[in-house]
Amino acid sequence: MDIKDIQHLAEVARLDISNEEAEALLYDLKNTLTYIEQIQNAPIQDVSKNVSFEHYNSVREDVVTNQSGEFTERLLEQAVEVSHDGYIKVKKVL
Repeated sequence: MDIKDIQHLAEVARLDISNEEAEALLYDLKNTLTYIEQIQNAPIQDVSKNVSFEHYNSVREDVVTNQSGEFTERLLEQAVEVSHDGYIKVKKVL
């Protein structure tokens, strides 16, 4: 990667950067890529050999726990001024 690559990226991104900014970005980008390379080459051990766990679904089943309309009347009682025929009136949205 060189300064021309940084200038090309800036052009594609429609950024107007100075030569000093391009050089600083090149320096930062090279450091970042070096760090990523170190991470990719880091030795790792197979943790699945050391850990035993069971897989299970920790999310509850998607079941209805209340009756349809159970809270409708109580909600409409609190909106007496803006309700009509079992519905809450709202302002027109365009």
